[in-house]
Amino acid sequence: YQTQFMSYSRSLLLFLCIYCLTLDDVISWHGYNQSAWQHHKNAQHLRHNKHSHLNGTDQCPDYYEATRPYPSSFISKLGLWPGLMTDYDLEYGETLYGSKEMLELIYINQNPENCETAQYIISSGWPFGFGSRIHMEGVGLSIGLNTGRVFLYHPDGDNVHWETKIPFCRDIAVSLECFYERLSKCTIADALIGTGKDVNGIPNRYMSDFQESFLSLQGQAALKESLQGIKSFNLMMHTGGGKWDVTTYIPHVVRKVINCSPVNNEAKHYMWRAVTSAYFTRPNYRTLNLLASHSNLAISDYNECIAMFVRHGDKGIEMKLIDFTTYRETAEMMWANQLTPISRRNSHSGQRANGTLFITTEDPAVLQEAELWGKETNWGIAFTNLFDRGAQTAYKTWEEIHRKGYQPVHDDLEYISMLLNLQYALRCEAWVCTLASNSCRIIDELRITIGGKANRNYADLSAETCKQPPCIGGGQYRYDT
Repeated sequence: YQTQFMSYSRSLLLFLCIYCLTLDDVISWHGYNQSAWQHHKNAQHLRHNKHSHLNGTDQCPDYYEATRPYPSSFISKLGLWPGLMTDYDLEYGETLYGSKEMLELIYINQNPENCETAQYIISSGWPFGFGSRIHMEGVGLSIGLNTGRVFLYHPDGDNVHWETKIPFCRDIAVSLECFYERLSKCTIADALIGTGKDVNGIPNRYMSDFQESFLSLQGQAALKESLQGIKSFNLMMHTGGGKWDVTTYIPHVVRKVINCSPVNNEAKHYMWRAVTSAYFTRPNYRTLNLLASHSNLAISDYNECIAMFVRHGDKGIEMKLIDFTTYRETAEMMWANQLTPISRRNSHSGQRANGTLFITTEDPAVLQEAELWGKETNWGIAFTNLFDRGAQTAYKTWEEIHRKGYQPVHDDLEYISMLLNLQYALRCEAWVCTLASNSCRIIDELRITIGGKANRNYADLSAETCKQPPCIGGGQYRYDT
């Protein structure tokens, strides 16, 4: 009885936390400032009605135009991830304010007219998790844009280990270009023209070397002057150098766009990182074909789908792990309070059928629990099953992985499985996740950019990033990791 009472109390608390929310209360993206967002909306209304402009907003792009889902021509031109938006998203969706303009800035910088005369930064790589790697490579992209240099992967695949040591990547690439579009039309051969050296012989620079260049235009000019005569250098990401603050690494040209947006000050670098993540995670045609061959889940309507990443395994060393019950109770409350498109539609028609949970997890016990619960409650449960989760390193705890003599185990489809899970999650219309996890932030960053779902609801369960979980639509207060 005590267990049942605690479960009931938790469900009631979740209901009360969400019950006070209305559709008008949930702003487009949780990183937006409520008053600034409303200011943009008011300015948009006045412009459309040919009234006078509000303070300064006439110098910024119209909110509606700056948040439209990306057209197919733009997606094709930049090689962005296609097929993530439903017809509903294209008609009613939103993207992060100014993200299209920022992506264009990256694309132009990464593809100069003359590759032979361009200057370069070569990544040393980041040998850690799926989301963490994308985020750190994004900092390199920031340095490239701030210095006017093209950012490239290291040709030796430095610090990319199990991901590309698979048949799919054999004779293709040892870097992440096995899975993704090239970062640039330019090549390492272009970067080495005139240096007389191979890629490991060019100068090294460290992340901390660029701190001052992001803090002021004077610092940017001084750095560019110090790099004169250096055609290319290796960017050492995880060794050497001094302290540096990732939240300051926003290119000056990008700040002009961000300053027009209704984003909270503490979320500005998070906003920029969402754009760099969208540029990096552009699956190439081989990867898209492989994803299509494994896309066999029967999710009939993504408008009724709530995605969740139940992060367990070694993540316990960095954040408090959360049981499945908390995830599904949050999803139930979101559904009951009409925070997904289909639940709102059903409430008007009198239908109250439950939705579908798409679950990503490295823990097979979570899936077993979910399937039992789904049968009892008439919720659809969907998940991918490309390999045995329980046999992989990702399922192990930090202590187990670092036990003496332990040998990591990875499946040939493991990285593809990560992308497949991400693809399904981004097609859903609501999310329950933990923003203390890099992978959950990747979901958030891509759904507000290429997913065209910045005006959907995302529930954060992390005590590390949300003062009183769940934070739904708004409330997140930390974006510094």
